[in-house]
Amino acid sequence: MSTLPYTARVIISSIALIICGLLNFVLILIRKAVGIIGTVSDIAQSNVDYSEVGTWTGFLSKINDVIAVFNLSVNVLTIVQIIAGIVGIIIAVGANKKKYIEKEYSNWAERFIFAPFVCGIIVSVLGGISYLSLIMSKSSSTFFYIVMFVTVLAVPIIYTVFSYRFVNFRKK
Repeated sequence: MSTLPYTARVIISSIALIICGLLNFVLILIRKAVGIIGTVSDIAQSNVDYSEVGTWTGFLSKINDVIAVFNLSVNVLTIVQIIAGIVGIIIAVGANKKKYIEKEYSNWAERFIFAPFVCGIIVSVLGGISYLSLIMSKSSSTFFYIVMFVTVLAVPIIYTVFSYRFVNFRKK
C-alpha cells in the first residue's frame, strides 16, 4: 500500500500553512496601516468631550489590551506556522525515502513522525487564542474575520488532521 496520498496531503497542507503564515504577516501590516489611518480620521471627525477622559480611558485600555494580545499572538503564530510547515515537509519527504543510501535519513524521519502532528496542535491552539482575541476586540471588518478564520484556524486544523492520518498510516 502506498503512502503517497498521505504524504501529498501533509506536504500540501504544510505549504498552505506556510502561505497562511506569510499572509497573516501581510494582513497584520495592512490592518495596522488601515487602523492608523482610521484612528487619525476618527479623531479628526469626532465630537468627543475630552474633559471626561477618565471615564473612557479605562474602556479603551481594555480594548487595547485585547488588541495587543491579538497582535502578539498572531506575530508568534506566524513564525510557528512557517516552522510547522517546514517540519511537515521535511518529515513527510524523509519518512518516504526508499533508496538504500537514504535509509538512515528515513529512519531518522520515522523517529520524529509525530513532530508535524504536535506542531499542528500547537499552531491550532495559538490560532484559537488569536482568533478569540480578534473576536473579543471587535475592531475589524467581516472580511478580516473570515480571512483570519481560514488562516489561523481552518488551515492549521486541516494540517493537524492530515498529520495525524499520516502518523496512523505509517504505524500500520
